[in-house]
Amino acid sequence: MRSTVVEVAGAVGEIASAWASDRLARQSRRRLDRQDFDLLRDAGILTLPAPTDVGGLWEGPQSVRPICEVYRSLASADPSVALVSSMHPA
Repeated sequence: MRSTVVEVAGAVGEIASAWASDRLARQSRRRLDRQDFDLLRDAGILTLPAPTDVGGLWEGPQSVRPICEVYRSLASADPSVALVSSMHPA
């Protein structure tokens, strides 16, 4: 598991880069794929909103901007997956 927001950001950035070439196809699809969310889970995205005292990476208000940047990177490749993963991080 990644232990810093920077590490998670790097892993999610790699996923977003891999998805970028399929952006139009991803935006036109009518469903979300479980595999996408599995990749993000494995990258550590679920640790971003969880407080540090339970093993997550949320340290308080100072975490907002870096975490939003992770989701912004993801949204550049697949806005739907970014939205769902930010609203339903379980």
